[in-house]
Amino acid sequence: MDEGGTPLLPDSLVYQIFLSLGPADVLAAGLVCRQWQAVSRDEFLWREQFYRYYQVARDVPRHPAATSWYEEFQRLYDTVPCVEVQTLREHTDQVLHLSFSHSGYQFASCSKDCTVKAITTATPALQIWSNDLTISLLHSADMRPYNWSYTQFSQFNKDDSLLLASGVFLGPHNSSSGEIAVISLDSFALLSRVRNKPYD
Repeated sequence: MDEGGTPLLPDSLVYQIFLSLGPADVLAAGLVCRQWQAVSRDEFLWREQFYRYYQVARDVPRHPAATSWYEEFQRLYDTVPCVEVQTLREHTDQVLHLSFSHSGYQFASCSKDCTVKAITTATPALQIWSNDLTISLLHSADMRPYNWSYTQFSQFNKDDSLLLASGVFLGPHNSSSGEIAVISLDSFALLSRVRNKPYD
């Protein structure tokens, strides 16, 4: 700003500069003056920071409880620990849900590729402080033969012997219905299927 308090750079230019910075640098730059502070809290800026930093697909919306992109970025940064030990490439489309077994040695994933997969670890997957996890695919089920459009949710039963997986059928005019499948974790055999309303 000049001596009269008038910004030397327009907000749009400061915004473009901030887009090239990482989150910590944006916050540090926001301490320089009131103009930069205001730009450093811009919703569009933090939406870009969110998708770039967390490498989330852009069609994934902000969490419904979040009131701003900055708040959502901060919530994940402060509360979600990240230790990347292995990149899993079993799915061919976006992963929609992960669930962990009660023992911590398995987790299941559901995806837009219409499969549900059970993945096992040599040590409990929930021990996130361990950097030497060995992760491998245990079972996979393709639900397309049952006319599912995608799998959306999974849950282990109490003794980790069964996996419940829910899926969605997309019908004409974007109508939808769904099913819940009960899968044995011993053989990954489909034991039963029950109709349900997927968004209730």
